[in-house]
Amino acid sequence: MKQTKDNLNIQDAIKSVLLIRPNVHVDIADFSGFSFAEPLDLGYLAAYAKAEGYDSDIVDMIVDKNGRNITKLLKRKKYDMVAFTGHVTAAVAINELAAKVKKFDKSIVTVVCGIMAAVNPFMYDTIVLDAIIKTDPYETFTQILDKMQVGETDYVSLNGVYHKDKPETEIVKYTPKYFPLREKLADYAHAYRHSYLGTCVSIKTSFGCPNSCNFCLYAKGGYGKYWERDLEDVFAELIHIKEPNIMILDDNFTANIKRLEAFIDGLEKYNIKKTFFMLATTKAVANNPDIIKRFTDNGLKYVFLGVESFRDEELEALNKRTTAQNNHDALKVLKDLDIEVNAGIICQPHYKQEDFDFLIENLSKYVPIFPMINVLTPMPGTAMHEKHKGSTAVSKKKYKIFNMMEHVIKPTNMSKGKFYANILRVYKATTGSREVTNYIVEKYGKNELKRHTKVSQKVLLNIIKLMFKR
Repeated sequence: MKQTKDNLNIQDAIKSVLLIRPNVHVDIADFSGFSFAEPLDLGYLAAYAKAEGYDSDIVDMIVDKNGRNITKLLKRKKYDMVAFTGHVTAAVAINELAAKVKKFDKSIVTVVCGIMAAVNPFMYDTIVLDAIIKTDPYETFTQILDKMQVGETDYVSLNGVYHKDKPETEIVKYTPKYFPLREKLADYAHAYRHSYLGTCVSIKTSFGCPNSCNFCLYAKGGYGKYWERDLEDVFAELIHIKEPNIMILDDNFTANIKRLEAFIDGLEKYNIKKTFFMLATTKAVANNPDIIKRFTDNGLKYVFLGVESFRDEELEALNKRTTAQNNHDALKVLKDLDIEVNAGIICQPHYKQEDFDFLIENLSKYVPIFPMINVLTPMPGTAMHEKHKGSTAVSKKKYKIFNMMEHVIKPTNMSKGKFYANILRVYKATTGSREVTNYIVEKYGKNELKRHTKVSQKVLLNIIKLMFKR
């Protein structure tokens, strides 16, 4: 893999692209203070734009409060295209921003891409968005730029662009040809971090996920396919990155254990000294403790582990293809290796008080642990949503409720208020425990404890708001 064309002088570019991650403000348990990654998709789009002779600017509206006025952004220079990316909760914001772009100048081409455009393109307004990129995002983006160069506007004719009347598009293998232009995000770099690693740079070494958890959008984002980048390209990118902390954003970095071993081999071969975060499955960790130990020796520091539940019947209902014993074994492996764990947990709408007691009992065995607790959410585009479709239909203006914390499915054995009160109990027994407090002070110091406390209080306050929200 090579960087974008070295002989291209950005100052000579005659066209310009504005790339935006919109700000989404809803009353949810906001974990961004613990873990917040840069919009890597936009970094890739900037690289592809540069290769086509376009200048670009990236505005992360979540970080940049001064950049949230789209009209002011459009006045500062002439943009030929505005492209957006965002999750389900951003769908309404993207439609609204695209409408403002068109109101400002109808000739500006408006585009949306990313996981939601791939899985749920119907969420976007085709009146104000000229192209919804559903498949093969980077090459499709390039093809749109090529059409713009010659004044063509029939973007829907492109294989990767969605239209409700088009037949299924061909799924093309996509792995990026360029490294993301991280310099375009330099002004926001201070905000991207994971927990106590400090500021981080993100990287993706694969796209899609071979698993088929029925609640997960990312299993659908690759259309059931899984593409891996050549590891030599990955090592070249890691060597190119100067920052010490790396968030590996593969949806499942442990999907291919032999490749994980080869990755560790490469870290040693090229003497790459970084600190790493990765997303992993409990089955892979439980079955390969020696490999995880070896990765720990080569910089692995933090793992997001898809635990979800400590009951086999619940894991089976989620199509997790793992067991409660795997969950326990994986958590023990990571605790013994002193790897910090962010455990994904899904609270079912049928939960009673004793179910939360059971969850607390099991999580408490692995303190210090930092759970991310969600309520069961049948995300549009997933198999779970199809199962619950009759009871989860919402208007476009309510897509923001699919934020993993609001009850799309109402609890059946207790009130919403009591349900959220029990989630608070789980946090108090884990993240808010005295043991975690002492751990943070001893390992990272009092300043990190202050940050931890501030972020935790924000999360808890938002949960309290949900307790009283109608």
